[in-house]
Amino acid sequence: MDDRERWNQRYADGSHTGGTPHSWALECADALPKRGRALDLAGGAGALALWLATRGLSVTLADVSDRGLELASQRAAEAEVSLRCERIDLTDPVERERLGSGWDLVTCTNYFQAELFPWIAEVLAPQGLCLFAQPTLKNLERHARPSARFLVDPLSLDAWLGGLQVLERYEGWTASGTHELRLLARRSH
Repeated sequence: MDDRERWNQRYADGSHTGGTPHSWALECADALPKRGRALDLAGGAGALALWLATRGLSVTLADVSDRGLELASQRAAEAEVSLRCERIDLTDPVERERLGSGWDLVTCTNYFQAELFPWIAEVLAPQGLCLFAQPTLKNLERHARPSARFLVDPLSLDAWLGGLQVLERYEGWTASGTHELRLLARRSH
């Protein structure tokens, strides 16, 4: 079963409803743009994308799951907000190019792929922001999942953050019980 099929199954069985935006986005709300273009990577059922759209941004949600994107589209229609949904395999550089550039905000929460970050820096508009949150390796002290291959090693941050200047950083246990690295960064070139 590939990632698309696995995530479609998770949405179909109701295990990932995606009802609220990530708490880091809510904490950073005052620093985030209220107009312009936003790209939500691996945003699933669209909770964060919809929240950004209600704030006045023109939002594109990119995810591998057809079912997650269907849920996001339904929720956008119910909320009467515009949301562009794109089924994209973020591991494929050719597919990522379909998303274009000039984004004022790129969000990536609960998904980590180190090689995405130089690309994110390239597709951000000048002074564009990246909001990122992901469990770290330390999370394994209390939780067996996600497995190590999906977790961030904060010690390798400089190696994968290329082209982004960190404005705010938090690393620690969250109210939800996960150990996360949370960043708000700006395009540095």
